[in-house]
Amino acid sequence: MVSSSMVHCRAVSTELPVAFRDFFAGLVEQRRSPGPADAFDRCFGCGPAHPSGLRVRVFEADDGVVSPIVVPRVYEGPPDAAHGGIRALVGAEVAVEGGGLLWLLVEDRAGYRNLCRLLTAGALGRPKGEARVG
Repeated sequence: MVSSSMVHCRAVSTELPVAFRDFFAGLVEQRRSPGPADAFDRCFGCGPAHPSGLRVRVFEADDGVVSPIVVPRVYEGPPDAAHGGIRALVGAEVAVEGGGLLWLLVEDRAGYRNLCRLLTAGALGRPKGEARVG
């Protein structure tokens, strides 16, 4: 079973950095209102309660979702390089029928294409959060 409930992360009601404003103008922000009991409340990427998290915002686009991600200076090393444990990863966390979670990580364009096909096949014709791949 594929779980798509984590697709939309929590968003902060602040202005976008200038570098992102034109690109995100007119896109609809996907918002969640998690509380302390929410599994993603302390998520490093999108959780509002993580003390040094990125607080990623998610916007709906024609072909999926996009996120402006700003890496704080505390994680910056050499000029324009992110470090300190932050590495760009693309993947999905899926719930396995019978219990447990499986992380599917992408290594290249072919892997991204395969992951998108798998998640799309599981979600087609099903309510949000009830995707299945068999």
